[in-house]
Amino acid sequence: MPLTTVRTAGLADDAVTSAKIPADAVTNSELNLGSDYAFTGTVSGAGLSSPIASSVTVTSEGSATTTNMVQGLCKSWVNFNGTGSIAARDSFNHSSLTDSGNGRYTVTIASAMNSTNSIVVSGLCQDDASSNRHAAQISLLRTSGGSPFTTTTVKITTHHDGQTTSSQDMDFTTQAIHGDLA
Repeated sequence: MPLTTVRTAGLADDAVTSAKIPADAVTNSELNLGSDYAFTGTVSGAGLSSPIASSVTVTSEGSATTTNMVQGLCKSWVNFNGTGSIAARDSFNHSSLTDSGNGRYTVTIASAMNSTNSIVVSGLCQDDASSNRHAAQISLLRTSGGSPFTTTTVKITTHHDGQTTSSQDMDFTTQAIHGDLA
């Protein structure tokens, strides 16, 4: 559903005037809000109600519930090759990878989380050749009884179940963090 109305409650009477909006910014099909425009306050319409800077609440597809999109977004993720010279294939809010030994990695994010209570999701891939039919596992790595993560780092370890108790490098390793940024 297209956005047809922007409510201006709370704006000063002269905050939005034709003199402040370029003539080509409004057409019969769109309101072009380029990078020169910023909103504060509340935007309402089309199932959206939000103070834009911190929260966006949307109605579900069936209109049965609402969810906070800002809290539901992944705040950091990385897909990396954990063998040889480890390297990120792709990432978001990720600053570096550290190879801490066989199957041991530290992932560092660029913008810190607000606490160490975030949700960390990890995954990996192992080939399905008949000689390699075993489970590959990934775990958060806690050393000396401490936490496996800080607000900017996550330590993980990868290994093969049943093949060896030693950590082993994996070629497709992923990690994502959900929670609130600091």
